[in-house]
Amino acid sequence: MSAPAHYRQEFDAFAAGEAAVDAEGLRALRQEAFDRFSELGFPTRKHEDWRYTNLRPLEQAAFSRSPSA
Repeated sequence: MSAPAHYRQEFDAFAAGEAAVDAEGLRALRQEAFDRFSELGFPTRKHEDWRYTNLRPLEQAAFSRSPSA
């Protein structure tokens, strides 16, 4: 399972832009979290904690960052 390419593009754009001014620790935590998401993907009903939650609609949505004000 892997993160959809759309989310990778959005994360990379965020990391290159606004996140570039963040403290190094926060940037590293964001990168670590996204790397983990890329590795594992969305949880499935096979995961005990998510057994009764259908995340298929969330997986199929293409969320984007809001534009900067």
